[in-house]
Amino acid sequence: MLKPEKFYDKKRLLARLNNKTEITEDGHWLWIGKTTHSGRGVMQVGGIKGRDIEVHRLSAFIHLGLNLKDTDSHALHKPSCFRRNCWNPNCLHVGTHADNMKDITLLPNFRCGHPKEGNSKIRSDGTKRCKLCHNTMNRNRRHNQPKTNTKTS
Repeated sequence: MLKPEKFYDKKRLLARLNNKTEITEDGHWLWIGKTTHSGRGVMQVGGIKGRDIEVHRLSAFIHLGLNLKDTDSHALHKPSCFRRNCWNPNCLHVGTHADNMKDITLLPNFRCGHPKEGNSKIRSDGTKRCKLCHNTMNRNRRHNQPKTNTKTS
């Protein structure tokens, strides 16, 4: 049986990551294993009773020196990398939540892929949302409402 420190051995983790990776022509290392509902790659670490850790965090641990126990430091995708399942260290940097919020403002597109330019709906709290997706969501909501019976007996 492996000792707990062996689960976080960088060579072993890197070998496991490479086994489920597809490298694209433009240099992204895409995880093709298990993913979260939002599309981020995850890998179980710690044996049978282990836990899932996002692969970009493991990559930052291996290549960039991220401390996995530090809850204030995060593995962040650079604004130039839009792929949630990419774990290439060239597409990552270590930063804080505030750094991540700054990075989001630099992105040319919303998460849905629609461009921010000329397509922003500013909400009452000051945040921007995609106007196209907002309009589509409202249209679908209106069309899917159950029809009420207006007849009176």
